[in-house]
Amino acid sequence: MTEPQLPPSPRLVDSLARVSARDRVGRKLILAPNMAAGRELLRRLTLAHGGWIGFEVTTPSRLAHRLAEAGLERNQATVLDAFDHQALLDEALDSALAARQAGPGERSAGVGCREQVAGAGNALRPAGTGPKDLDEARFGQWQKKLFLLRVLQRYERLLGERRRADPATVLRLALAALDEAGGTLPPTLGADSIHLVPGLNTRGLTGRLISALGARGAKVLETDAVLGLDVPPAILWG
Repeated sequence: MTEPQLPPSPRLVDSLARVSARDRVGRKLILAPNMAAGRELLRRLTLAHGGWIGFEVTTPSRLAHRLAEAGLERNQATVLDAFDHQALLDEALDSALAARQAGPGERSAGVGCREQVAGAGNALRPAGTGPKDLDEARFGQWQKKLFLLRVLQRYERLLGERRRADPATVLRLALAALDEAGGTLPPTLGADSIHLVPGLNTRGLTGRLISALGARGAKVLETDAVLGLDVPPAILWG
C-alpha cells in the first residue's frame, strides 16, 4: 500500500518554478524520494505557475539503474527481482548450514531466523557493509557474527557466479560510472541539470550516490523548515 503523500510546500514549488524560469527547455531531472512525490510536485507547479518543459521525475533507484547499465552489460549481469533476491539469500543460508558453520543453534533453519538473516543482508549491503566490514565489527555473540559472515560471503559469491546484480551491486556500478565520468554528469543521463527534492535518504550507498551527484552540480530545492523539529541527519533537506 502506498503511503499518502503530503502536498509540496509553496516554497518548494516556487523553487522549482525558478529552475524552470532559468532554463526553459533544458532537460532537468527531478530526483525525488519516490515517483509519486515528484509527480505531485510537477502537478503543483502546473497549477501555480502554468506549463513547463523539460522536467523528468526519477528516484535514486531508477537513476542508479540508468547509470549502471554500461557496467551491467560489461559484466553480463542481470538485475535480480525481489523474488530471485530472496531465493539467492535462502540458498546462501542453506549453503552455510550445510557446511556446518557456527550458527545460532537449531533456529537457524526456521522461518524466523531466515527472515532475520534476510533482513540483515538487505540492510548491510545497501549500507555499503561487506564481509570485510562485518568481520571487523564487534558482536556480542561471535557465533552469530560468524554465521552471518559466512552467509554474506556465500551470497556475494553466488552473485558473481550467476552473474546477478542486487540493488547494492547496481548502486556500486552507478558510483563507478560517476567516477569514470569525472567531475561532470555522465552523458548516459542525458540531463543538463539534476534537482534534489528534500526528503531523500542520505544513508549508505544511496547517500553516497546523492553526495556524488551534488559534487557534480546537483542542487537541493528549497523548502520550508519543519518548525519545532530537527531534521534527521540521514534526511536531505533544503
